Amino acid sequence: MNTSTQDSIIVDFDQFATDVFNQSDIPGMAIAITDRSHILYAKGFGMTSLENPQPVTPDTIFLINSMSKAFTSAIVGILIDRGVFSWNDTVVSILPDFALSDPKTTREITISDLLVHNSGLFEYDGDLLFRMGLKSNDIVHQMRYLETEKPFRSGYGYNNLHYFVASEMINKKTGYPLSYTLKDLLLTPLGMQNTSIGFDFLSSPETTRCGFADHHIISENGYVPVPMDKDYLYGEYGEVGAGGISSNVIDMTKWLRLWLNEGKISGNRVLQNETIREILRPANTIASGPGFNFTYAKGWVVKCDPMLPYPVIWHNGATAGMSSYNGFIPEEGIGIVVLTNAGENGVADFIGDTFMFMISNPTDYYEFTNISALGSDIRPTAPVSPYSGVKPGTYDYSGLQGSYLNNYYGEMNIRNESGDFIVELGPRPLRLNLTPVNKTSSLFRFEPLIQNVSTPDGLFSFTYNSDNKVETISAQGLTNPDRPPVIFSRVS
Repeated sequence: MNTSTQDSIIVDFDQFATDVFNQSDIPGMAIAITDRSHILYAKGFGMTSLENPQPVTPDTIFLINSMSKAFTSAIVGILIDRGVFSWNDTVVSILPDFALSDPKTTREITISDLLVHNSGLFEYDGDLLFRMGLKSNDIVHQMRYLETEKPFRSGYGYNNLHYFVASEMINKKTGYPLSYTLKDLLLTPLGMQNTSIGFDFLSSPETTRCGFADHHIISENGYVPVPMDKDYLYGEYGEVGAGGISSNVIDMTKWLRLWLNEGKISGNRVLQNETIREILRPANTIASGPGFNFTYAKGWVVKCDPMLPYPVIWHNGATAGMSSYNGFIPEEGIGIVVLTNAGENGVADFIGDTFMFMISNPTDYYEFTNISALGSDIRPTAPVSPYSGVKPGTYDYSGLQGSYLNNYYGEMNIRNESGDFIVELGPRPLRLNLTPVNKTSSLFRFEPLIQNVSTPDGLFSFTYNSDNKVETISAQGLTNPDRPPVIFSRVS
């Protein structure tokens, strides 16, 4: 593509991105576009926070969410290049205490299987333990109690726990925490000085200098900021190998240039060609149909679309309070990153996808960028529960109170606090509020208290013993709402 065509596309893209941002109502956003050697576009939109508003700039730091997974895969790749790992290393050969519910899977699952989500676990199941206060190694130990959805290597099932295990394998092989290894092997060589993992951003001078975007969630009154307290932050930033990296769009262009230059940055090789090809090799089909195919590689998604001449390599990320997208087209030598400080929206994905279409179809994108009909697609409304709750204080639900146990989630306590029934899980603990669906039913809705907004809501149902005390609790939607209910039994 000639320079004048590319420049014209970026001018049109800027107008498109501005229109999308203005219609979306999200508080803030930053975008950068890069080719193999330099930044072509970098811009901030809106404010870092609705509570303490400062303008978003290309330097503003956001949580990049599950885009962190590709960094974990890259670290594994570098260690493979150095002879520390092989793609076929089994988990138990490095973490002897590791186990899944199926003995065959336990024996045979490899680090490669983890990175392409091939274990058979339910999607998104089980990672709530981080928000309950457990550490990575404790979560890995507990995975033996999780049910599986499908046989080992029989299909794709996205699960953050795969990257928890990969992180623990890296820690064990290197003898250092992942934060140190990430900085040593990737951030420093790439010059990503404003990027950190876990809680490092809170005390780093980079965060103070660049500014950090607050999280925002959708409510009945639009987006509202999330209190940045320790409990909330631990849940979001504790998932280090799966989604705990913070960065800005300037640093992220350096990350994209590593892939656009096939493992080199500023002439220095970080990843070998063969390793790059393996990381980006389509491995596990997500969805397919006539002419299109979405496949998970190792920390990246490969998208083949009949409307695009070349595959797009991308990954997105989302928490309750932030959403992000990064992607690149090797054949076009160009990539984009979009970071937003609001959850529950498709803005980052929509903007990133549209830019890829514009670059791939420079003579046929004008109709595609018409956003007049989008409406609710980029302006989400707060989810409305189908359950009409009533306050439990006027009813005798004393039989609910007590301690309950599940092998994976451990002990759960329910108690009455001034008429409200509160559930506590884990050593932190994670606190949920219970509200009866109606006056007579043993069906309760649970929802998170504000410091744990990234926890889903769902339903508790109960069975009672002869003393009218709850004997078992069936929790539907504790993690993945599509998985079977999680059963807790009363502790004597």
